[in-house]
Amino acid sequence: MASTSDLNRARKEGYDEGYSDAIARVRVFTGVDPFVPDLDEPEHVAYPKYLDQLSRARQVAFEGAEDTTAEIRRLQDQLARAEGEEGRELQARHDDRAGRNPIAKLTAAVGDKMLPITKEIRHLKRRIAAQEAWRRDCEDRTEAFTAEEAKVSQWVNDYLADADRARLKLVERAEAERFHEECADRDISPRWCQVLRHEDFTAEGRHRRGAFTFDDGLRDVGGADFGYQWRRDVDELNGLRGRWALHYIPESHETFLEYVPRTKNSAIWLLGNAIDSYDEALDLFVPLEQHQSERNSIALVLDAYEKHRAAKARL
Repeated sequence: MASTSDLNRARKEGYDEGYSDAIARVRVFTGVDPFVPDLDEPEHVAYPKYLDQLSRARQVAFEGAEDTTAEIRRLQDQLARAEGEEGRELQARHDDRAGRNPIAKLTAAVGDKMLPITKEIRHLKRRIAAQEAWRRDCEDRTEAFTAEEAKVSQWVNDYLADADRARLKLVERAEAERFHEECADRDISPRWCQVLRHEDFTAEGRHRRGAFTFDDGLRDVGGADFGYQWRRDVDELNGLRGRWALHYIPESHETFLEYVPRTKNSAIWLLGNAIDSYDEALDLFVPLEQHQSERNSIALVLDAYEKHRAAKARL
């Protein structure tokens, strides 16, 4: 599709060689006689109007061919009747001059060519020939308009589909930006959590020290791990890039978030021991794991745990 810059460049080139010729080089459709899409309008504006012209013209040409066919049949019926009448009249004239002398017969034969019915037959044949020529013209125009209409219609449909996709992308982008801003406003404070250094956390119980293992240089927690890519964006803004991991220790029923920065000692946010079993932890946290990459996603963990803890307190 020709852009505005394409049209402007074409106008500059057309200064020397003709504006219309230059514009036509960047247009998909340049017209079918006698219709030409407006060269001064953008394609997406000009072509729907052009399509309407083609559709109307195709219908007129089609109906013209149909009407002309009916007229030809009517004239052919007239011709058949006239030729029958001519045949009868010629036969009667032939019988009438059968006994005449040669000169009279010759004079009568010349008269055969001048009969009114014979003149009418010649006139009908000329009219039929003219109607057949007009029908061919209507059929040719119908074919040309139909072919061009199909191509323009496809272009318009493709443009509308592209426009719909573009609008959908804008809506999706706006929705993503809105969601992004909502995520930015999430409460990522520790709230009720107990914040501990890693060494202080492990010092308070053998089950905590025994829970930590190392796999390929990465610290792992025995029991249940629910993702290592949880986000708290303020850490990155403060230059403390690292990773948040969510763990559950079945032995003590403890749930905690562990933050492991690249350059400093890790920190523990101890959520509590409101989860009584491994299966309970699975039901609560597995559905959340797909949201790890969202901004401030640790807020989802805290929200879910807080709701779970409140529900159990009401029992």
